[in-house]
Amino acid sequence: MIYSIYGYGKMKTEASIGCAIRALGNGESVLFVQFLKDGTSTEVDYFKGKNNILVMNGDVDKITLPSNLTTVDKFKAQSLYNQVDEKLKDDYGLVILDEILPAVDMGLITIEQIEYLISKCDKMCIDLFMTGRVRQKSLRLKIAELSDVCTDAHCVKHNHNSHCEKCGKDYPYHYTYCCDCGAQLVESKEAKLGRDF
Repeated sequence: MIYSIYGYGKMKTEASIGCAIRALGNGESVLFVQFLKDGTSTEVDYFKGKNNILVMNGDVDKITLPSNLTTVDKFKAQSLYNQVDEKLKDDYGLVILDEILPAVDMGLITIEQIEYLISKCDKMCIDLFMTGRVRQKSLRLKIAELSDVCTDAHCVKHNHNSHCEKCGKDYPYHYTYCCDCGAQLVESKEAKLGRDF
């Protein structure tokens, strides 16, 4: 099965962690790979030393965002991708590629490379779980088409966000335009739960 979760809400990586724990509980081996992250996330510490799970990251010294992207980031993303491809020969039941979708969105990994991994995992009966925010609507549609299970995580409320008055969607604070309609975002107002008439 090919799972993907994208969108501007929280809980994408958390969902992949839950899937990893469930797989480990079922006696499967898990490959947990984090693109664009510097290896300091607490889940990395939790999984260290656990049986049947291998955690890898791209040896970056920052959390890679569109605002701090460099040419070195593409090299590191491609290097990690090649390591994942090599690791697929091992006996994994689940492969999690955390933040690979924004790596595609930023041009560090190609959609053709994703299609290759999907095909390879499918042939080897490996479940594949991909996460991350995707700015391009066309890419979100393509990921949904390639996936068996796809979730678009929307933020209902967050203490640091921006809001599209036209679509009614919330985005992370550093976004200035709506990814669906292109309208300029405004500072989000506090939700009045139970009083939205």
